[in-house]
Amino acid sequence: MLTNPVYAGAYVYGSLAIERYVDEPARVRKRTRRLPRSEWGVVIREHHQGFIDWETFEANQARIASNTHPRRHQPEAR
Repeated sequence: MLTNPVYAGAYVYGSLAIERYVDEPARVRKRTRRLPRSEWGVVIREHHQGFIDWETFEANQARIASNTHPRRHQPEAR
């Protein structure tokens, strides 16, 4: 919940990318990858009333990113 922009009253589209790849036995597979915020297709702040404001949301995201390790297929937080 804390990592979802809806929590801060924002509408977001395009935060995930679905990638197709071929594995070792030559099967076509799919995987979902979170995109960096700079690559999201649509971000509408103040789309609806949020539980917190956008600045608090971003501060929380920075705090969470500094306390975790990146998952596979996810860039490191800066």
